Amino acid sequence: MQNPSALKFGAWSFFEVCSFPPFPPLYPIIVHKRVVTLVAALFLLMLALLTLEAWREASAPLVEGKPLSFWLKSLDKQFSYIYSEEPRFDTNAVLVLTKALDKQDGPILRVYQVAWPNLPSPLQAHLPQPPSSKNIRLRAVAISTWAVKDHPSLASKVIHALRYDPEPQVRKAAVDCLSINCRNDEASACALALATRDRDPSVRRQAVYDLGYFYRYPAIVVPALTPCLQDTDANVRKWAADSLRKSGTFAHAAVPSLLQALNDTNSDVRVQVRQALKQIDPEAATKAGIK
Repeated sequence: MQNPSALKFGAWSFFEVCSFPPFPPLYPIIVHKRVVTLVAALFLLMLALLTLEAWREASAPLVEGKPLSFWLKSLDKQFSYIYSEEPRFDTNAVLVLTKALDKQDGPILRVYQVAWPNLPSPLQAHLPQPPSSKNIRLRAVAISTWAVKDHPSLASKVIHALRYDPEPQVRKAAVDCLSINCRNDEASACALALATRDRDPSVRRQAVYDLGYFYRYPAIVVPALTPCLQDTDANVRKWAADSLRKSGTFAHAAVPSLLQALNDTNSDVRVQVRQALKQIDPEAATKAGIK
């Protein structure tokens, strides 16, 4: 039995002698046609997905004569309708913000977002870039800061975002929103207390820091902050001590944990712990050698 490579070599030699190629040069043409067909199919698929998404949003209620989706997407770029030099929050504005806080990427949009970076450049030039619902929710939380105090339904939505939004940036923004204008709200204090156990350290840091402004609720604040003195993040431990200090003598239950935290490995944490002990229990601080 002959060697296949030898047969291949012989065939090529024969065709070279006969002065014509062994196969017609159709392969590049076939590949080119397949690429064009694939690009066209991707283009049509993206158009179909965008059409389905537009059809799904067409049934949304109108706000000042425009679809709700228009206002939601505008939150990603500007305050325009909802926020100007003096914020005006009517029923429509609260409706837009409420819907924006609920905005999540549907399955069609998620497919589009995954496919977009892998599309050829000429195809991307003819298709809109997929919007980001995360940016819409971030903007909605920022604008809601001006309205949560006067609109309890909106405050409830921000609290829901703080607890359940999948994006740490949105949860962190929700902490800030509640701490600015809801410091006299017990529900907001409870929400921040829960956020001190968030899985993301940046959210925990913000919650622990802002919880110091809710010192009017020591029964909520002190039990939430005390375990944070043992957090794996040094900044969480530092701000926990500082926020306990703001509660003054009402944080007396945290004194044993603060005394233990005097041995913290981080010097900034130890400084804040000493300040907190002097404010909360001067006698205990003196016994511990704090001047």
